[in-house]
Amino acid sequence: MRGDDPEFDAWVDRARAGSFLQAIELCEFMPAKGQAQRNDRAGPCPACGGTDRFAVRFNDRVFNCRHCGARGRDALSLALVGEKISFVEACEALTGEPKPSHTRDETPEERAARHERRRKAEAAALVAAEKQARQIEADRRRSLESADRLWGRGGSLVNSPIADYFGHRDIRPLPPGIENLRFVSDLPYYVEVDVERGGDIETELRVIHRGPGMLGRIQAPAGRIIGVHRTWFDQIFSADNPKGRPHLFHPQTGKALKTKKVLGEQHGGAIRLVRGLDWRGNVPTGFPGDMIPPTRMFLAEGVETLLSVYLALWRDRSPLLDRAAFWCGINLGNLQNIRAPKPIAEVILLGDGDSDPDDTTKALGRAEASFTGQGCRVARLMADRGKDFNDMLRAS
Repeated sequence: MRGDDPEFDAWVDRARAGSFLQAIELCEFMPAKGQAQRNDRAGPCPACGGTDRFAVRFNDRVFNCRHCGARGRDALSLALVGEKISFVEACEALTGEPKPSHTRDETPEERAARHERRRKAEAAALVAAEKQARQIEADRRRSLESADRLWGRGGSLVNSPIADYFGHRDIRPLPPGIENLRFVSDLPYYVEVDVERGGDIETELRVIHRGPGMLGRIQAPAGRIIGVHRTWFDQIFSADNPKGRPHLFHPQTGKALKTKKVLGEQHGGAIRLVRGLDWRGNVPTGFPGDMIPPTRMFLAEGVETLLSVYLALWRDRSPLLDRAAFWCGINLGNLQNIRAPKPIAEVILLGDGDSDPDDTTKALGRAEASFTGQGCRVARLMADRGKDFNDMLRAS
């Protein structure tokens, strides 16, 4: 702002009040996939790159980058992120008005200097992105190695406290053919905490709980292990603790913590709990690749939900068990990413009635569309409203 030139200052003020939608086009901000129509959008920073470090909130008219610090509350500042255009060009575009007659254009030297700053910034962003990609891949490999080691530590479910845990949930006796679940007696629970060292705040991992836990092996479509699902449970079961889980809280924030976590990856993976039965409960010799492979798959979000349905069908010797596999998709959003191996031709999606009904309906709808696209028949089986299938099993 010039202060001594009201015409120029008013022109700049109109640019600041301009359209955020036009401003993101001027700075060439590209939101991440699926966010192009949202009021809050995130994606690579026009100045320093990345993947989702730059956020624009249209309703609040604010933007910021958590890496390079670019931030502001007006359209002009947003348009100039990354210096794709000059100050005068941005004002003209946002106002739809030419510059005041006495306002000079950007000189060739200024334009060259701006382009050089932009070139250096883009080169630095590329180096930073490559470094980040290498770090992400290294972290992924370490996570998979940790998951593989943890799975190797696990022991059999037979005569383990997991049987008591399932018994407390009325999943008893355990029906035949259950695989890819293991027990560990001393499963550590890590959280990130802030620690002051030499005047700086650093983040470190701290164990806040150790106790019995259940491991679920997460397998990719080809069968390789990509992660381990961990469930911590309490060996003291009571009416006050109907799900048999410990109550865990973050030591610094006091926030309640989840008692189920994934180590490694889960996208597109599943815990293959039962590889395929006939209606008499006989178990084929292997999956996939059995001589009598499954043709039907029951798919649910959680282990307890899936085993509750499996036990109910097994007690009734239901013909639905004929060549049926039971897979756990870990969370609702992941169900749509799972691929059904051949010759599975029918998928039965199990939905809990105690989850948000809109989220559940949308997630199951996406999963149904995915499996239909894979050539499968799809059916949905929903628990009673306000209950999950384990609640129904316990009440029956």
